[in-house]
Amino acid sequence: PTIVATRVVVALAGDAGLPVSHLAAHPDVTCTVDPGAAWPLVGLLLEGARKRERIDLANPRRAPDLAARRRMQLYAVVAIIGIAYAMGWTIGRKERGTIEARRTELRAKAEGALLEHRQFKRDELRARHIEAWTNADLPWLDSLAYIAGFAPDASRVVLTGWNGQALSDEATVAKDGTMKIPSEVRIAIDAEAADRATADALRESLVSKRDFNVRPTSAEGKAGRRLPVAVEMVIDSLDGPPVQRPASAAVSSRRGVR
Repeated sequence: PTIVATRVVVALAGDAGLPVSHLAAHPDVTCTVDPGAAWPLVGLLLEGARKRERIDLANPRRAPDLAARRRMQLYAVVAIIGIAYAMGWTIGRKERGTIEARRTELRAKAEGALLEHRQFKRDELRARHIEAWTNADLPWLDSLAYIAGFAPDASRVVLTGWNGQALSDEATVAKDGTMKIPSEVRIAIDAEAADRATADALRESLVSKRDFNVRPTSAEGKAGRRLPVAVEMVIDSLDGPPVQRPASAAVSSRRGVR
């Protein structure tokens, strides 16, 4: 009835907050007969004909997710970063394996080269050591003539024995890389004198020198073969065999006369 329809329209308008009309006729609907109780279904026909969305009051539509687009963008960025990280890790792991293999190969080559270098260095030092000894060229003959000149009277002293020995068997290396053999030497002298005074004068003339040390041996005082008094001495020098030196030459420190 009309009164019921009016009440329904008023109630729907109040609940929905929207304008509601009582559909008694519609220009898009033409009925040749009275629809009677089927008239409320005309609204469904109009909705389908106009292709509009239907409002389902019993199952209202969910509110649109406005943050979905931004969320999907973030998901896409995270996915891209994850894929890039996975690709980088895979490539890096492969490159690391290649580098490790190369490092092992180079280390093996370096160790082999180091052994060869050390062997070469030892051979080089041996050669330089031999060369240093060869170039030392100690003046033994000049030293013999120099020591013989200390005799107070050549006619009363005879040198019967001479033995020179280089004491150092090691070489020193200077800052510039040159190798030098220490010139410490020991000379054993056997002589004979006409008398004790001449023997003492020979010994004192040698002891008075400050560039080498002189010490007698236990055989001192025996009789000689040519002359009556035998003289045996040992000369220790830090600067090579004693020779005639210029007056301005430096003098080595003595270790004392024994």
